[in-house]
Amino acid sequence: MPRFFGDIEYEDLEDPNRRKICWKIITNTVNKLKIKINNSQAKRRRRNNKIYSLESLTSDLRKKNWISESAEMNLNSSMTESAKQLFSLLLRKRKRKFSPQLRQFALTLNFYSKKAYN
Repeated sequence: MPRFFGDIEYEDLEDPNRRKICWKIITNTVNKLKIKINNSQAKRRRRNNKIYSLESLTSDLRKKNWISESAEMNLNSSMTESAKQLFSLLLRKRKRKFSPQLRQFALTLNFYSKKAYN
C-alpha cells in the first residue's frame, strides 16, 4: 500500500481501490507543490517590489500618480545627504550601522528634547 508519491507502482493502479488511494496521494502532492510555487512567486514579487532608496520611493510614487513630477524632483533635490543616509538605513531593517555624525545628532536631539519637556 503506497503512502507517498514515489511509492506508487504500476501494479497499484490495476486495483480500483488502490487506484483511488493513489489518486488521492497524487492530488495531495500536486496541491502541496502548487502552494509552494505560489509562495515562492509571492516572495520573489515582494522582493522585487521592495523600496531601497529615496529615489526608488519617489519614482514608485510617481508611477502610481500619487505625486506630481515637480514634487518628485523637489523631494529628491531638497533632501540633505544625512537625511538620505538616515532614510536608507531605516529602509534596510537589518543590522544598521549609523555614521558618527548621525549618532552625534541623535544624542544632541535626545539631550535637548528632555530639557524642552521639563
